[in-house]
Amino acid sequence: MSQFVRLRLQKGDDFSRQFVCKDAAGAVNDLTGCALKMQIRDADSGAVLLELSTENEKIDLTQESGLFVIKFAAADTASAAWERAVYDCQLTDSANEITTLFAGDVVLLREVTK
Repeated sequence: MSQFVRLRLQKGDDFSRQFVCKDAAGAVNDLTGCALKMQIRDADSGAVLLELSTENEKIDLTQESGLFVIKFAAADTASAAWERAVYDCQLTDSANEITTLFAGDVVLLREVTK
């Protein structure tokens, strides 16, 4: 089962968060040949609001250490009209097996200083 992680983003700010992928025993997973994808969706309509992935370079992956970093650029949220959404982050391994690593909700805080 995936872990619940709440994300709080500040509209118009850069944001990154680092994770380490470990197995059930706590050993670091080697992510060689893996890809990561994260979609933020409207909870009601299911519309994709934002996508981060290793493919679009919004997720950095250090394969051998199991380390990955999700990165939101200020431009990703600057014009967003949503305030709350849901997301998950999935790992596709070299055998094309998909595992949801974590999921949760996203709160987009309003920008005050412009």
